[in-house]
Amino acid sequence: MKRQPSKSVLNNHNSALNRVFDEAVERGYMTKLQVPSLKNDGKLSERRPDITIEDYARLYRGMRNWVKNARQGHEQVMREALREYILVIANVGFRPGTEGMNLKWSNVYFYEQDQKQYLALWVDGKTQAHEMTARHSVVRYLDRLRMCNPAWRNGSFEEFISRRLDEYVFRIDGRDMTTQFGRMFKRLLDQLGLLMDPRTGKERTLYSLRHMYATHVLTKHRMSIEELAEHMNTSVTMTQKHYNHILLRKAAGRIAGDSNWRGKMPNY
Repeated sequence: MKRQPSKSVLNNHNSALNRVFDEAVERGYMTKLQVPSLKNDGKLSERRPDITIEDYARLYRGMRNWVKNARQGHEQVMREALREYILVIANVGFRPGTEGMNLKWSNVYFYEQDQKQYLALWVDGKTQAHEMTARHSVVRYLDRLRMCNPAWRNGSFEEFISRRLDEYVFRIDGRDMTTQFGRMFKRLLDQLGLLMDPRTGKERTLYSLRHMYATHVLTKHRMSIEELAEHMNTSVTMTQKHYNHILLRKAAGRIAGDSNWRGKMPNY
């Protein structure tokens, strides 16, 4: 490998190897004394760059002129598609690239729960396929995207979705746009003065939108850690590892005392 793997990567690797060794011992191919002791000298995972809600608002507003000022033709198509890609990631939380680029219109559908209608995406990528419920605003973003194709403009969004077309949602001319969108997103953030995450000192990427989604739903009490892990198709342990600091901030009143600081010295 060109770079040192993380501890979590080596944990997964060692766990898989141990299962192989257990099977070998059970079948008599080796003895327990021959099973090697696996080490984990991987590097600790670093905090990933994310996007604050305030910076997301700047991004959201900045994209309006960014799309409006695009040259007619291919550049306009690319910018319009990337804008909706950004907005959908930020309001669903799927993995850019692996899950986003594999999404097809046939994987977008409505379902009813408690006599209310919700939009869901069936995503497939890094891990097993799973359903993700989208925020209601995603209907508008996806409808705006389908209207970019003259062949799909007739009828309502609900009628279009019911056709279950076997076409990719975010690919252009059938091509995976992961690399191109990544580069365009970097230039857009740089143009808006949002490229660097001041807390980590690292450049933000499309993946930062997934972290922003997780941070927002935890902060606003929309999901528990367990629900978020299920929604984002990751382990509870990994979710706690990356987002427990948010839960600690929510406990700030109990940690620091319920009264505000506001420059007042304690009476002792």
